[in-house]
Amino acid sequence: MARPTPLNLDNIQRTSFSGFTKGVQSNLFLKFTGDKAGRAWIAEVAAEVFGSGVVIQFNNEFLALKKMGAKKPEAVISAERVNLAFSFAGLQALSVNAADLAMFPDTFRNGMAKAAIGDVETSDPSFWMPPFTTPAHVHAVLIVAADHDHELAKKVADITGTAAFNAGVQLLLNQEGRTGSDALGHEYFGFNEEASQPGVSGAHSGEFVFGYETQIPTAKPCRQAPNPDPGPIREFGSEWTKDGAYLVFRRLRLDVPAFEKSIESLAKLLGWSEEMTGAKLVGRYKSGCQITQRKFQTGAYAPPSIDTTAPTLIDPGKAPLAVQHSVTRTRGEYFFSPSLDTLQALGTGTI
Repeated sequence: MARPTPLNLDNIQRTSFSGFTKGVQSNLFLKFTGDKAGRAWIAEVAAEVFGSGVVIQFNNEFLALKKMGAKKPEAVISAERVNLAFSFAGLQALSVNAADLAMFPDTFRNGMAKAAIGDVETSDPSFWMPPFTTPAHVHAVLIVAADHDHELAKKVADITGTAAFNAGVQLLLNQEGRTGSDALGHEYFGFNEEASQPGVSGAHSGEFVFGYETQIPTAKPCRQAPNPDPGPIREFGSEWTKDGAYLVFRRLRLDVPAFEKSIESLAKLLGWSEEMTGAKLVGRYKSGCQITQRKFQTGAYAPPSIDTTAPTLIDPGKAPLAVQHSVTRTRGEYFFSPSLDTLQALGTGTI
């Protein structure tokens, strides 16, 4: 079996593989004032963006502290994370080579407002909030994440307070986000969010990042697992897209009382506990404990004897079959998250 191409983790932006797993986050939606001024700011902020290798190392250290019994590992170690991605309109505003831009697929070129993905009725693009009502103005999203509010505020202020930022960028929206206040690491429906950051073991990297082998869609004879052989390399046509990936931003409205009421009604109808009913719908218990195993195997699966009400660590090699809720009221945009080398190139010359 051929060995797949090793990942250049130091050149791949952080959210492609590791995720931020931070408690607070700012999503800064930006418009460039011009190509030269925009590139000058990119050259400055590129120093704030580190590769996935750094994040994976930090996340492993954080997980080790939790396994050692630390109740608040974020009080021992903390770090801010920065990710930068561009919309198609943003790449145009930076005067990226037209021949390169023409290679992007129509979905990315046209933007989310024109995508046929079910944005109807009150989710129709005409109801979206600014700046998504004028997607041509949304050139980039700068994602800044931290473990603590004061660390996030300082990092955002440092980035947006420079002369290069004020000359080259207009801030359209700062969409803040945070984990639920009741339990760190849990989202607002009360479920452990760590299970939504599963590892990608078993899937070839080209399914997520340009420049690497893809997954062969057919299984090998006498094997139930995904095909381990690497498929064709996912190439984009332009060298500067290697180690880059797509990023989708969707703004969601969560109706927690309605969700809890539906769980209560459904549990009575089925004769199950509300805990079991919620777990069946979401794919895990609120603690993060799995209700079914993601690992491919030939033998029967024995459920783990874990207290489903107690916090538990998520095995990064396994994940529930479902880890998110279906919600409505969506809006957002498609972005391209380039490699760190590309960020440097964008800041120094025309691609």
